[in-house]
Formats: sequence, structure tokens, C-alpha cells
Amino acid sequence: MIRGIYRKENKNGSRFLTIGTFDGVHLGHQLLFKQLKKMRKDSEDLISVVTFEPHPRIFFKSIENLSLITIIEERIRLLLEHVDEVIVLQFDESLSKLTPEEFINFLCSNFKINTIVEGENFHFGRKKGGDVNLLKELGNKFGFNVDIANLYIFDGVPISSSRIRRLIISGKIDEANKLLGWDFFVSGEVIHGDRIGTFLGFPTANLRLPEYKIVPQSGVYSAEVEIAGERYLGALNIGVKPTVGGKRRSIEVHVINFEGNLYQEVITVYFKSKIRDEIKFDSIAALKKQIKLDIENIVRTSNREKV
Repeated sequence: MIRGIYRKENKNGSRFLTIGTFDGVHLGHQLLFKQLKKMRKDSEDLISVVTFEPHPRIFFKSIENLSLITIIEERIRLLLEHVDEVIVLQFDESLSKLTPEEFINFLCSNFKINTIVEGENFHFGRKKGGDVNLLKELGNKFGFNVDIANLYIFDGVPISSSRIRRLIISGKIDEANKLLGWDFFVSGEVIHGDRIGTFLGFPTANLRLPEYKIVPQSGVYSAEVEIAGERYLGALNIGVKPTVGGKRRSIEVHVINFEGNLYQEVITVYFKSKIRDEIKFDSIAALKKQIKLDIENIVRTSNREKV
């Protein structure tokens, strides 16, 4: 059932841990990590996260076409910015059938646990049969402490991964980034496109994204592009390119002031904000004029933010 254990450094000791899917590693999740660190104090014990792959909702197909803010590799990397250890459990039929007590027994049999911290809406075990009250009872039985953290409320509503997914899908990147505590990003291999960007005078890198990665609605976005450790401004387009008769949806980015061949390179694009919707222009000349204005707008905004 244990798919992998990832650590920043080798440490021994018991664990102060939290359990969840942690899609997005958002501010609500980060509140749990801060609570774990506060409770650990200055001990050498591990701050640990137990998470699952695949996402339980993907395994159960409970939400059709569920897309994730962070695929597992991204989630592990982000989690290790906040905790010492990430334990990934393979979410399969056998794990899904464990009762709440069987699940906790499995964890306690494999890991020395000092404390578990969860949000007040935490559920676990088969059919989400366990809640925080049962977790406290099991803590008494198996010999670990339980602490329940308040939910992180933003604009009167608890922060949740599903709330952030809705914001991303609707193109409200600014709002999503506030709830995440970091800039939403996509990473992917640069693949051959139809070279329309080059034809227009604005060459683009076309991205192949991992399965289940969430993609914002069609439109033009300001972005930062990370290439071999360096950051560049970018103008990113998501859509079908209707002005040139496109039919297939793609995601491509023009890297501002960059020269070089990115084919088969893996790059990361950090979304800043949506500039405009995708538009079908009356002519290629009008499209080129608008792209030039988009790039000028992105550069101007970036320069203003640096002041």
C-alpha cells in the first residue's frame, strides 16, 4: 500500500502528521502544517504528510473528468517545501475497503505516530465513515494525540481545493493564486505545433500536459516561464485559434525576449492573470496587432509591479 516515502533529509523519531489528498497545497493545507510545527516545538520528530495516488475521486470516478491543481510529482515537491516527509499511499481497492479503524491501525503499524492534526471537516476510511470524533477515540486506543484545526476562511468561505479548481477553470487566476499562496503553474514538454505563431512573428512553445492536469478556460494570460532555471515573461494562449481556422484546443506560450529552440524541453509556465478572452479577428493583421498590444501590456504591468 505504501507507494513511496519522500524526505528532505534522513531523520529518526516519531511523526507529527496530517492525512489528506492536499491537491493544490493551498493556504488551508499550509495552516495544518504550521499547526504541526507549533506542536512539535523543537524536537527532532518528523513533520509528515500522508497522501494518496491516484486521487480517490479519480479512483472512484465520483467526479467525471476531474482535473487536478497539482499532479502527484508537483504535490510532493510543494509539500516538501513545508514538511519533512511525504508518505504516498497507493489508493486501490484494498485501501479503499479499509474501515476507519483498520486504516489507522495500518498507519500505526507502519509508522510511529505522536500526533495527528486535521481540519474539522476531515473524514477517512471506507465510504468516509470516520470523522474527527472517531479519530480522537482511535487516538486514545492507539496512543497518539489528536488536534483539530479551524478551517481557513477567505472572504467568508472556507478555502478548499474544489473552490480553487472552479476559479482556475473559469480563468480567475488572480483569485486562485491568492487562495493557493503561490502562482498556479503547468509544466510540460514542448512539442511541435502548427507554427502559426512563427508565421505571425511571435513564435510559441506548444505544451503537452500530464494527464489529469487542470487547464484554465480559453483566453490569453500573462505568465512567467521557467526555462533551465531562468525566468522570462510570457504571453500564453489557450484555445483553438479561431482567426486561423483552428479546431483543436492547445496551450502555447510566447516567451518574451527569448531566442532558442525549446523543442522537447520541459518548461514551467506560472500563470499571473487573464488578459482577455480568445477572439476571432477579422484579419491576420488585426490578430498580429492585438498580440503586439498583449505583449506590451504584459511587459508594462511587470515593470510596474517591480517598482
